[in-house]
Amino acid sequence: MKKYKISIVDDHPLFRKGLVDLIADHNSMELLFEAVSGQDLLQKLQTSHFVPDLILLDIEMPNMNGEEVANLVKMQYPDIKILVLSMHHEEKYLVKLLEKGINGYITKDSDPEVIAKAIDTVMNEGSYFNSQNAFFAMHNKFIKPQQKVVNHDLTKRELQILEMICNGNRTSEIAEKLFISPRTVEGHRNKLLEKSGSKNSAELVCYAVKYNLFDPKMASKV
Repeated sequence: MKKYKISIVDDHPLFRKGLVDLIADHNSMELLFEAVSGQDLLQKLQTSHFVPDLILLDIEMPNMNGEEVANLVKMQYPDIKILVLSMHHEEKYLVKLLEKGINGYITKDSDPEVIAKAIDTVMNEGSYFNSQNAFFAMHNKFIKPQQKVVNHDLTKRELQILEMICNGNRTSEIAEKLFISPRTVEGHRNKLLEKSGSKNSAELVCYAVKYNLFDPKMASKV
């Protein structure tokens, strides 16, 4: 089984140690290297024989913050996925990072299994945003909700799957809960992307919140 190569960027040794242990506990992941700052990360990316599939990135670091690091990484290594780990729930951090093209945002007070799920979801489905912070933040400021439009041309099943995506369910989880195949779920997801003009799951969530098709306040914890 191919393992995801993961790098950690955080200036707090204790938190890095927790992430290292989390990665070691999962057969689908392997640690490529640790970095203590943005400058350290960029140097190691240039000298490493391999580049990570995913970077776990702290938002607050000295000299170069996570936003600046994300911007540089996405410009120089667009195929690397970035999952931000932050102490902040405020929408201002999320909005700026979304503009830099990050693939996920989760708070550091999340349970280890939620962080592991976020990594797996980013690697398999492209993006992950915790329903209790990112969705709520987008609802409050990033997106101005519109009056509900009746004609979205979405079927009942598509609306059901859209709500489940907004609640942080992966394709396999949706398939299991609805007693359908993952391939069928992906078919519905692709239709949702097409009809909403979205590029990924994060934009699908934005679409759902904007048109009141999903209420972040009612989101289940993931």
